[in-house]
Amino acid sequence: MAVAQDAFTVQLLTPLSATSNTKGDAVRATVVSPASFQGDTVQGQLTEVKASSGQSILQFNFVSLLHSGGAVPVASTVTSIANSQG
Repeated sequence: MAVAQDAFTVQLLTPLSATSNTKGDAVRATVVSPASFQGDTVQGQLTEVKASSGQSILQFNFVSLLHSGGAVPVASTVTSIANSQG
């Protein structure tokens, strides 16, 4: 199955913190939309972690989608983020 250029909205399952996570840590999220993938899981890893008293950095990417009982490789770009506080 090929899904090209589709935008996904996901909700993180993995708590992330620049002070407690390290590069390479696993990241998981549940797909919220599109509806055809709702409830599926995407998996990836942290690619950069920098803690700072000013602005911390957490970069991650997703590399697989768990769909219909199988793992499908994906390439991802995070385009926006909202934290639990809005």
